[in-house]
Amino acid sequence: MITLGISFYVLLAISYLVDIYRGQIKQGNDVIGFCLYIIFFPKLIFGPLMRYVEFEQQVYGRKYSLRLFSTGVCRLVKGMAKKWIIADTIGLVANQAFAMNNETILPFPLAWLGIISYGLQFYFDFSGYCDMSIGMGYMLGFKLPENFNYPYITKSVREFWRRWHITLADWFKEYVYIPLGGSVVKNKDILIRNVFLIFILLGIWHGLNSTFIVWAIYNFLFTLMEILVEWDKRNIADFYRHIYFFIFVVLSGILFRSESLLLAGRYFVGLIGVGGFDMHYAVQFISAYGIYYIIALLFCLPISRRMNTLLINNVFKSWYTNFVMIIYPVCMLVLFVIALSYLMIGTKISFVYFSF
Repeated sequence: MITLGISFYVLLAISYLVDIYRGQIKQGNDVIGFCLYIIFFPKLIFGPLMRYVEFEQQVYGRKYSLRLFSTGVCRLVKGMAKKWIIADTIGLVANQAFAMNNETILPFPLAWLGIISYGLQFYFDFSGYCDMSIGMGYMLGFKLPENFNYPYITKSVREFWRRWHITLADWFKEYVYIPLGGSVVKNKDILIRNVFLIFILLGIWHGLNSTFIVWAIYNFLFTLMEILVEWDKRNIADFYRHIYFFIFVVLSGILFRSESLLLAGRYFVGLIGVGGFDMHYAVQFISAYGIYYIIALLFCLPISRRMNTLLINNVFKSWYTNFVMIIYPVCMLVLFVIALSYLMIGTKISFVYFSF
C-alpha cells in the first residue's frame, strides 16, 4: 500500500534538499523544523505545497490574532461546503456516467453531462480541500499559499496552469523548468524539450498509468502550440478562446478520469453521438441535481468577489460593512450545519487526490 500523500512528501523533501544545496536554507541540521515542515497537518496530504524558507519564516515569526482565526473558520466552512455539498453531490453523476461507460458507449447527452460533472467535481473537491487546509492554517496562525484562482474562466492552456494547482505548477517551474533554462532559451528545440519534460514529469507524478502519460503529452502539445503560434497575442475573440479552452479541458478530463485508453476512447465516441441521443438519464440527473449545477457554475466565476469589491467601494460602504459583520457569521454557521449534515447522511466520496 502506498503511503497517503507520498507524492507531496517527495516534492517537499526535494525542494528542501535543493534549497540547502543552493544555500537558501542555513540550518540544514534543524531536524525538528524539517519534520514540522513535512508533517504540518493542514497541508499534510494534498498541499498546498510550500517552500521550507516560507514556512520557517512563519514558524519563528507567526502572527496570531482573533481576526485571522475567524477568517480561518470561515474559509474552513467554505471548503467543507465545496466538498460535501457540491463536489460529492455532482460527483454522483460523474461516477455513474464513467461506471456506465465501462459497460457500453454512453448516449450523447449523458456523456457531456458526465464529463462536465467530473470537471466541476474535481474543482470543488480539490479546491474545497485546499480551502480547508488554508482555513486550518489561518486558525493556527499560518498563511498557506493559494492553490486556485478561478481556473475555468481562462482562455488558454498556459493560463489554466497559472490558475490550477498553482503551487504544484510553481514547484515544477522553480525546481525543473528554470534550471533547464526556462523559456528564455533561444534554441526552440531546447524550449520544446523543457516543456515536454515538465508535462511528462507531471504525468508520472500523478501515476504510471498509460492514461496519465497520454494526458501529459496532450497537455504538452496544446501548450507547445500556444507557444509557437503566440496564442496570447493573436486577435481572436474571447468567445472563441473560451470554446477552445472548453474543448481542451473536456478531453483532458476524459484522459485523467478514465482507467484505460480503451475506456477513454469509448467515452470520446459517446461525446460525438455514436452512442445515440437518449435523453432519459441526463434529464433524470438534471431534474434531481439541477440546483447544484447552478450553484457550482456560479461559484466557478468570480462573481461574489467582484460584487463584494463593488459594494465595499461604493457609497454604501459603512452600511454594507455593518451588515456583513452581523449576517456573515450567521450564514457561515448555517452553512457549517448544512455541510455537516451532508457529510453525515450523504454518500461518502473520497477526495479525488487520495490516490496520488
